[in-house]
Amino acid sequence: MPGDGYGQSNTKSILMMALLRALGIACRFHGFTIDKALQRGDITGLAYGPAPASIIHSWVEVWPGERWVTLEGFILDRPYRAA
Repeated sequence: MPGDGYGQSNTKSILMMALLRALGIACRFHGFTIDKALQRGDITGLAYGPAPASIIHSWVEVWPGERWVTLEGFILDRPYRAA
């Protein structure tokens, strides 16, 4: 939801890619699954129990002309994000 201060890496990656492509910047999508225990600080309360055992995480790479560069901007650690 707009304004809650957080979002899913998949939707953020897709939005970032759309914006980059609108500017003519070559980019690509990457993803992998991680154990939900790594997201315990972000998935809390009643939502943690029924969450799937593996959660998909994604990021974007851009091609500025010489090599692919990773853009990883999805912090999952709530205390780190709050600081």
